[in-house]
Amino acid sequence: MKLVDILARELVEWPGGAEFAWQDWDKEVRFYGTSFHEFYATQLARDHVRNYESENPKHGVTIGDWKAARAAYLASIQPKRDAEIAQIVDSALQTQQGGTHYKDMTLQPWEAIDAWLTHEQHMGYLLGTAMAYLARYNAEGVGKGGIQDVKKAVHTLQRMIEVSTKGKP
Repeated sequence: MKLVDILARELVEWPGGAEFAWQDWDKEVRFYGTSFHEFYATQLARDHVRNYESENPKHGVTIGDWKAARAAYLASIQPKRDAEIAQIVDSALQTQQGGTHYKDMTLQPWEAIDAWLTHEQHMGYLLGTAMAYLARYNAEGVGKGGIQDVKKAVHTLQRMIEVSTKGKP
């Protein structure tokens, strides 16, 4: 794997003022430019790889190289991220903690709230509801509903993920 690909995967933000990156003999990555930064790439240490000089004819990585590789890396992992999110939230409206009284309704309260509130209001409502379940669990020991309150909080947070990603590619 080339240094630019490792940096694309592990470096979330390019250091300000750095013009290019270089891997030195002890596998540390150094950024040079108007400022100097060091970055230890875990992939370099884990793979016990040699210096990348021979694989990178420019003998370094520029910010442009990194941006292009980072965009390609993020695009390559997006389907996996989407699948993970879908797996978490797929059942938020199809399941219910503590009964079926909402799930059996033609229009669940969450769906009605979604229609009536703005996105920000809905997110606040869901966050507040999850916090209330957790507070109820924590109140005076185990609280009213016991572990069921924690499960309801998690279920509410699943719905929050679903609402926050709704309509996004």
